Amino acid sequence: MKHLKFSKSYLILLSLIVKELKSLFGITALLILVLCCSTFAQQNYKTIPLPDSLRGVNLEYSGLSWNEGRLFLLPQYGDHKETKLEGTFNLYSILADSIGRVIDGKDSSLTLYKTLKVKNLEQLPDSIKAHYEGFEAITMNKRDVYLAVESETEWDFFYILKGTLNAQQTEISIDPVNFITLRKYPFVENAGFESLTYLPKKHKLIAVYEYNAMDCGGIGFLIDPAFKKRVKKVNIPFSTFRITDTQSKSGKDLYALNFYYNGDYKTYLDNNLIRHAESKIKTNIPELKANIDANPKYLQEKTTNYARIMKMDKIKGATWNQVAAFPAAKNNWEGMALYRQGSLVISDANRSGRQVTTLAFIGF
Repeated sequence: MKHLKFSKSYLILLSLIVKELKSLFGITALLILVLCCSTFAQQNYKTIPLPDSLRGVNLEYSGLSWNEGRLFLLPQYGDHKETKLEGTFNLYSILADSIGRVIDGKDSSLTLYKTLKVKNLEQLPDSIKAHYEGFEAITMNKRDVYLAVESETEWDFFYILKGTLNAQQTEISIDPVNFITLRKYPFVENAGFESLTYLPKKHKLIAVYEYNAMDCGGIGFLIDPAFKKRVKKVNIPFSTFRITDTQSKSGKDLYALNFYYNGDYKTYLDNNLIRHAESKIKTNIPELKANIDANPKYLQEKTTNYARIMKMDKIKGATWNQVAAFPAAKNNWEGMALYRQGSLVISDANRSGRQVTTLAFIGF
């Protein structure tokens, strides 16, 4: 269910309306009001059908990024998982106006897109190629393109690559020599730096670790875009569920895609760092309290999924504040890109018929 964020004045007005309706018309009017609010909530979540060739489950989308009026879509393996870094790797881009037309109801789906070839990946060192597990994040600044490379769970390091977008926006050339190596921290199965965002105000990149449920929160690194200076560690506020992508609107704030998939319980909520986190979750995410109280094993159910967008007003902020929650069933939400008064999100279908490839708009 979509959870809305209303202004204080709106809530005051709503409470007055409820009192008047209750006194004048009783429970029937209240039910009508609830239905109206529910309809409004659904309007704040809208799927954006992708072209048929871009919605295959093998694409496993893991990141989104805006650049010069186009939305860039990053598949984890470029649709060629079996060839790893030795084969063809493609990204895709879609014009912002096309996306806006679907959101506004002027078009029913997206039709046009560009394919971009990523070059020089085969020239990366063996230390990266031997432990490669796909790409997990993308961020761009004009002609500069940055990609986060995931590694096997047993490998201690994660990599940030830099590339150059050509003028025709049809190719990205990767620098196979200069890259950033980040040590994973702490050991949690299948966790890495899945979020990578350019901060124009700071002229830095920030990479955020996926697992941030330690007592002290989590970690991120500020990175020099030229890859010439040492990375700087920053503290990230506590977050129970995975952070699968981040974005910044002002360059000072940070938005995060916070996602829980039913298969995450043992890895993320019952490990050597956190045990049976239900009591803390009920406090940190009150909207889950009723379900957990009714069923103490609610988060262990195979049908339980949860997705939300959070924000901290300043980098190195003390807390995350929830901006919006949205439907998560049959989706593994991995990428986000702020757009208008909201955000686009995209799912990784994980090469599974149980999940779907979805691009959606969340209004907030």
